[in-house]
Amino acid sequence: MNFLAIKSFVGSTSLLVDDVRAMPKDAKFEISDVDLADLVLLNADVITMSEKLPSAEAIAITNGRILKVGSNEDARQFIGDKTKVLDLNGKTVVPGFIDTHHHGIARGLLKTSKVWVDLFDCNSIAEMVEKVRRMVLKTPKGKWVLGRGWISSE
Repeated sequence: MNFLAIKSFVGSTSLLVDDVRAMPKDAKFEISDVDLADLVLLNADVITMSEKLPSAEAIAITNGRILKVGSNEDARQFIGDKTKVLDLNGKTVVPGFIDTHHHGIARGLLKTSKVWVDLFDCNSIAEMVEKVRRMVLKTPKGKWVLGRGWISSE
């Protein structure tokens, strides 16, 4: 069910409508404070990644969630006294990207490990194996030998 919080609906207050289609066509309503944005971005080049609306010029956001993506006029409906409004002057806005490729553990090991093999200069698997083998022979039993920088071209 789609819910719409309405501040005033033809003289009534705080009416909750469970289906927007059930509203009379001549209904007059105001957007409640609940529906106002904390942040509105205007005059932007918004790349939405949606086939239905590939680009837009504005976004209205509240509590970290997007209320509306569309035209400047669409987003202005969500501006209240406490809304921060940013004019982006044509700057591009893209969806958030999450990069799960992370080397956090390797960075920690790099800082703490005494036995680290630099493999950046290896040009073949045979060279890489030989370099690791030589380091293993020099490393006390039970210690880890860690390699870094191997990029396979074979």
